[in-house]
Amino acid sequence: MARKQTWLHALLIGTLITGLAATAAWYLTFSLPRRLGRTPAKEQPPAPSQEYRKQEGRFHLSTPDLNLAAWEQHSPCIICHSAYPHGKDRQVMAIINLHTEFLTCDCCHLKNELHEIVRFGWVQPPGIATTGKPYGTAIDPATGFFAATDDHYSLITPLHEVDGRWVPFFHISEDAVTFARSYLQRKATLSKEEHEQIVAQAHQGTETKQFVRCSQCHSHEGIMDFRALGFDQTRTSQLEKLEVSGMLTNYEVFYFPDLFEKKFR
Repeated sequence: MARKQTWLHALLIGTLITGLAATAAWYLTFSLPRRLGRTPAKEQPPAPSQEYRKQEGRFHLSTPDLNLAAWEQHSPCIICHSAYPHGKDRQVMAIINLHTEFLTCDCCHLKNELHEIVRFGWVQPPGIATTGKPYGTAIDPATGFFAATDDHYSLITPLHEVDGRWVPFFHISEDAVTFARSYLQRKATLSKEEHEQIVAQAHQGTETKQFVRCSQCHSHEGIMDFRALGFDQTRTSQLEKLEVSGMLTNYEVFYFPDLFEKKFR
């Protein structure tokens, strides 16, 4: 009995330490660097409103988001699904939604067979001009945090070749934005058949079931070449060995320490 209790105590302590380490890593990697390298307060976009947070169920949104403010009127995915679309599991939504800061939806929701004809590149929203590298591609050796940059807007997206040019897929074009806005305006008046037809048309080439798994990108032989995308050696190593990807890929159920319980209610 004593041995069983000792094992249980060790498991609980290990889980607690893992949770605290994950929280600290998130803060040091994403929250603190953003604060250190952010633009002056007068240029900051407003934080998501309480009404938006309540309506969308986004309890974890509390700070301004440069990326969201720049893309919210230029991405049909954001227009229809919001910038934080993953919400079925409240305890992991922050991990999955974190990717919207760096990737377009097509990166994970493109049909698997299309990955054979694509390459990945960077795209910026219209009207944005930057001189630095995309945020998150380099580590400042003096601080160990993401290097400061003026580019908090670029997103990785799959490109396909059209007439000798590599261009993004339909989903992030201005035509797609117009289509999405038109759909939302008419949504309440559409019949079930019309709704299904428009949704199917809007999601051509989009995978919603067998989407890209964590390990398909976060590995040495993944579909995304981080070096070619401009990530420095340190960041490339981090992304190719990302431990959390294994947690999400290898386990159907995993547990958070009780100290997070109130946050997720």
